[in-house]
Amino acid sequence: MCQRIGKPSRRDEMPLVPQVTLQAFDKWAIDFVGPINPPRKKTSARYIITKIDYLTRWVKAQPVRYCNA
Repeated sequence: MCQRIGKPSRRDEMPLVPQVTLQAFDKWAIDFVGPINPPRKKTSARYIITKIDYLTRWVKAQPVRYCNA
């Protein structure tokens, strides 16, 4: 009763989907935050660049003076 009789139909076949394997630091998200008031006193930075790695969730932030830096 449990065995399939005959050939499997096309409906029973599952398509193969390639698996995408990411390495650490392959895919990043980069965003600007700001303007920030009051600006930082030493560097007069008004914006922050944030960088986030998708796989490891490693975060890097850096203050910048202009949004085109």
